[in-house]
Amino acid sequence: MEKVRVGIVNTGWWADAMYLPALTAHPDVVVTAVCGRQEEKARAFAKKWQVENTYVDYRVMLSSGVCDAVIVASHNNTHYEIVMAAIHQGIHVLCEKPLAMNVGEASEMTAASKAKKIKTLVPYTYRFLPHARYMKQLIDDGFIGTPYHLNIRYYHAFGREPGYGWGWDAGIVGEGDLANLASHPIYLAHWYFGAVESVTAELIQSVDRGQLTPAGKPFTAVNDNGILVLRFENGASGSIHYSSVAHEKSCFDQHHAMEFHGSEGSLHHVNDWVQQQETYGIREGETQKKKLVVPDAIWGHAKSVDVHESYKAVFRRDRFMVGEFIDSILGRPIRSRTPLPSFKEGLFVQQVIDAAALSSKEGRRVYLKEIEP
Repeated sequence: MEKVRVGIVNTGWWADAMYLPALTAHPDVVVTAVCGRQEEKARAFAKKWQVENTYVDYRVMLSSGVCDAVIVASHNNTHYEIVMAAIHQGIHVLCEKPLAMNVGEASEMTAASKAKKIKTLVPYTYRFLPHARYMKQLIDDGFIGTPYHLNIRYYHAFGREPGYGWGWDAGIVGEGDLANLASHPIYLAHWYFGAVESVTAELIQSVDRGQLTPAGKPFTAVNDNGILVLRFENGASGSIHYSSVAHEKSCFDQHHAMEFHGSEGSLHHVNDWVQQQETYGIREGETQKKKLVVPDAIWGHAKSVDVHESYKAVFRRDRFMVGEFIDSILGRPIRSRTPLPSFKEGLFVQQVIDAAALSSKEGRRVYLKEIEP
């Protein structure tokens, strides 16, 4: 295989900002197909990125023989059917998070991809950022010692306006921002501290989304913020607070913070996507935390740009995530310290999502063993 032929299902802003720039920056990729529900929009997208084939039916695209791999960046409720169709055709799959609408779907997708030896990736983007990779290295190398507890906050502002939006429609997104936002910190918590044993959660809908779609059809509104308390199998604990109704006005309208504490020390990280992208640490015997310097080898090209532009350097110039997915298809080693998040990790995150939803509904602690894959 000289070049990997890639198709993409979606023509929205994330496909335009993340996937096409990363794909076209890779020397061993040719984007051969675009699929979108609106033919005119799909053709405009294809023209912009010089993609030869345009489709409005993913089944036709996947059976056309023009794709070795596909990126599924469509709504949550479409992931299962598109991914299963791709696997049936022997096509490698990058599927946006959350992997599925529930653990049953995610389990089938994971088992099918394994049986067909399909390369898979669920793009938990924040693990690829330089500070995230550096903290992973520090934790794995014993900086904090035995893990005691972590705290991750993911605050966003895009949900502050009332009224209907597809992102609040349970029929389209499943478990709301628990799935759309919290899937990121859930994955990170697992990546840093290991397997989760149980979840206690409180899911909240703070903003009135109404009861009817613009077409006058009833819908079920979902959570726009929530708190999860995790117990890890290694005995550590963790808290995750996610929100899309926080007043975070920046270039991305979001703010991230992470803390890790253990027997030998602590790590603190903050990223406001405007000016601040920093990590601090303190170890046993020290009296105050100090700013930690991320090694140049981890920074890559992101060191030479501002905070807002850093993600472009990571995913386009240094070719993390999408580039590594392509390299894995070509049989090349990846550069990340740990394996890429595959459908296996996506299934685990879906278990935590389903456990959190059940916990909030029933007002109790839920063990992951209750959520059968």
